[in-house]
This record gives sequence, C-alpha cells and structure tokens, in this order.
Amino acid sequence: MATRYKNYLSQSMMPKQCADAFLIEIYCETKIDLSIVIRAIKGKLNKIPFQYRLQKAAGYHQVFIPFKSIAPHVDFQEMHFINIIPNRSEAEEVNPLTVVFGFVGFIQQSPQLQERISLDALPNKSIKVLVWDLDNTLWDGVLVEDGADRIQLKKGITEVIKTLDARGIVSSIASKNDHDRAWAHLSALGLAAYFVFPEINWGPKSQSIQRIAENFNVGKDTIAFIDDSAFERNEVKNIHPEVSIFKHSDYMTLTELAAFSPQTSSESALRRSFYVAQQKRSTVRCGFDGEYGEFIKTCNIQLQIRCAQLTFIDRIHELVQRTNQMNFSATRYDREMLMQLIQDQSVATFFLNATDKFGDYGTVGFCIIDLNQRRVTDLMFSCRIQSKRVEHAFLGWLLNTAYLSGWDCLQVEYKATVKNSQSEKVFSDLEFKKITQHQGVAVYSKETTSEDVSDCFITIDAPNIVFTDR
Repeated sequence: MATRYKNYLSQSMMPKQCADAFLIEIYCETKIDLSIVIRAIKGKLNKIPFQYRLQKAAGYHQVFIPFKSIAPHVDFQEMHFINIIPNRSEAEEVNPLTVVFGFVGFIQQSPQLQERISLDALPNKSIKVLVWDLDNTLWDGVLVEDGADRIQLKKGITEVIKTLDARGIVSSIASKNDHDRAWAHLSALGLAAYFVFPEINWGPKSQSIQRIAENFNVGKDTIAFIDDSAFERNEVKNIHPEVSIFKHSDYMTLTELAAFSPQTSSESALRRSFYVAQQKRSTVRCGFDGEYGEFIKTCNIQLQIRCAQLTFIDRIHELVQRTNQMNFSATRYDREMLMQLIQDQSVATFFLNATDKFGDYGTVGFCIIDLNQRRVTDLMFSCRIQSKRVEHAFLGWLLNTAYLSGWDCLQVEYKATVKNSQSEKVFSDLEFKKITQHQGVAVYSKETTSEDVSDCFITIDAPNIVFTDR
C-alpha cells in the first residue's frame, strides 16, 4: 500500500529567500523508488504541484533538490505539504517495505559557513572529546552500500586516534549508519574500545552532539567534530556554534594543533577508562528502579583526600587547566604558581581522588585554604563527579576539620561565571550564608559544630590533621 508522509511548513518557518535546496535523507536495504509531491494547501491551486521521482540503489543517501526547481510550483504565502509515495507494483506490495528517513525539508546550504569552518578560529582551551563521522571520514567508502569487505580505514587514522587517546582526548562517534553493522565493523578493526558514548543512528548530527556533550558532561566548546559532508558540518555548526569543526581531510593535522596538545600527566592515558566506567554507570542508572539519591548510595563512592605534594604536580596542574564547570574561582594557575602554593606554609592544599564500584574517577578535586584568613580561597572539581555529592562530602569534611582545629566557622570564596553557576548550589544545600561580596567574589560562611556533617553517601579516606594559623 502506498504511504503518505506529510510535513507542514508555514511561511514564517521557510521564507522564500532563505532556502536554496530541499533535502531528503533516506536509508533502505533495497532499491529506492519514491515519488515526491510538494504543493500548497491553498493559494494558487491552479499551479501544477512539484513532482520528483527519487530512484536510488539500496543504502543511505542525501538527495538535494534545488529550491529554484520547486519554487515555481508552490505558493509560499500559504501552508503546503509534502507527499512521499513509494512506487511499488501489486506484487511488490505483498512484502513489507522499511524506509528510514532522516531529515526531510528545506535547507539553506550556507556556502559562506563552509568557507569559514576549517582550522582557523580554534578555541584557546583544550579539546576534550573528538567526535568522528564514519563513512568517508574514518574509512573510505560507505558501509551500508559497499559492505565491510570493500571499505578501508584511512591511512594513519588509527595512529591519530591512539595518539590523542594517550593525551587524554577521548573519541566518540556521530554517524548516520546502521548501528549494529557499524559497531561490528569497528570491533573487527580493533577500534570499538576507543569510542565512548557513540551515537550511530539516523537522526540529525546536532542532536547526537548534544547527547554526547551531556553524557561526557563537558562544555561544547571542548568538543571537536570531523565529517566529510559540508551539510553535516554546517548543520552542527549552526546549532552548536561552540563546537570546533573539521573537514575529513584535516585528520592528519590534528595532533599538531595546540588545542589537541593539552598539558598531560600519568593520568591522561587513563581518561578513556574513566568515561567507560561512566558509561557503565549510565547504563545501570537507566535500569535502576528508584530515586537518583538511592542509586548514588548503591555506587559505593569512596573519596580519598590527601595533602598536595610536588610529586603530584602534573596531575594537579592538568586538573586545574581542564576544570571549568566546577571551578569556584575560575582561576587558571600555571605550574610555577601551583608549586609555590603547595610549598607555602601559610596555605593548606589538598587534592582528591575518587572511586566507586564501577571504576576509578581519577583525580577529581583540588582545594586551597588560606590558614591565616581561615578561608577556602579556591576549590575545583572534575565534571566527572558532578551531581554525585562529592563536593558536599568534601566540604563536610572541611567543616569537621575546621571544628577540630578550633575554628568557629569556615569561609569559602566563590566567583560566579557562566560555566560554574551550578556549583553555587552546594552552599544552600549545606546551609552556608553569604556574608560579603566584592568585585564579583562572594564569601560564604558556616559555623562549625561538633556534629558530623559529612555526606552519608560518600566514604571518606582522609588524614587526621589540624589546621594551624601561620
């Protein structure tokens, strides 16, 4: 039976001067033969509807129909609809036909943007996640059309992925493809383990990038995307302008760029394993029957707090340079300044590690306390532990330690930024009060008591110390 696909567009949604093509993204495992009809619902009904016959071999296709071919047939002052009708004989209609549509609608191809997206205008901060397309980007050929035996990995691309992985830059995927087939081929190539939170589906790649950013819990300005299709690059750039965009031919230059050459430590090469553990957490959480707080309790999170030492300077420096969302001061300490702080007798510095039943989080926090002011002057946490109450547990430990040190209160400085706005919630959760604010820096304070205020969700392994004023 012929099926009909309707897509209603108003004049305000598709001004005549904005569109330059009509795009149909389509995938089918058999040959494709469809009739496309576009006509206005009202208006000049004497116009002959626009008609187009789409015939393609089995596989995935992006079909661009020039807008100038459609415009004479449609009154864009009125609503219109699109019919997509399979052309099948009675004998063919006996068997079910499955056709997968991606995007269907009018687009502006934006040639100016295509000129602009390349190696220029890269962000100052380091890239944390590189998102790869597959067909004609990771490998030469189209998997669903050519088959696994006829496609080849691009020369040198495995070395690029492994080099970036060793630097702590994790790879992911945004590909319009058959998921099971693509993942099986990546596994056969020995590369599947390098890709975390992959998005292999037929939806818009901007949506895939959004989910990847959420799963990794990183800012989009730390994500890069590489694709052979100008349309896909433009679609992502229009929706997510913060994302760095690269053409497929740029892949061999990535390891030479400053944005892909971050400060590293012994922990950098382990970063993918941290996100693999996060992937496991996410999978278990989706099947968990209960509140989020109850799930966190079952994770058995253990927080290790240690006095910072020069031995760990590389790990601390790397954390400081990468942390944006949970950085209480937004300060970027260079290596020399960190070394001075660690050795300063008037300052207490701590670094934090965390694990749970799913795996290791690695180094997740750094704290600076001015002992003379009895005040936390800086505090930062990795986004990997966001929403897991690790910051609550650490501040609770600080309050107890301040009490045992004879302090009547603990003060914490906080400077709000666009990136760290969610961090401020910990103060209300723990009933800190804002006592001053000057030049954008707020000071929160809470009286210390003998009561154990540490978070019951977290097990803490920390030294028995006493803060001494210097």
